[in-house]
Amino acid sequence: MSVEEATALESAETEEAREGITRGIRARHAAARLEAAVTAGDISAGEAKRLVDEVRRGDHSSALRRRINEVARRTASNRDGTA
Repeated sequence: MSVEEATALESAETEEAREGITRGIRARHAAARLEAAVTAGDISAGEAKRLVDEVRRGDHSSALRRRINEVARRTASNRDGTA
């Protein structure tokens, strides 16, 4: 979490505002995890965008997190030769 995000969370006056900030943080993290996978061709840019958009809309389900993590792990293991 960035300093700006932490400050925004601390100063948010409503639960709705805090939830919006949290969704933004989660979406940023998901996008960062999927960026290498798109570059490596492990997932299409469109599919990565769809997953990040789901997170941005508030989906934080275990199935969605698992999908993002699987793609990110596969890309990482392909890069470091542990696949």
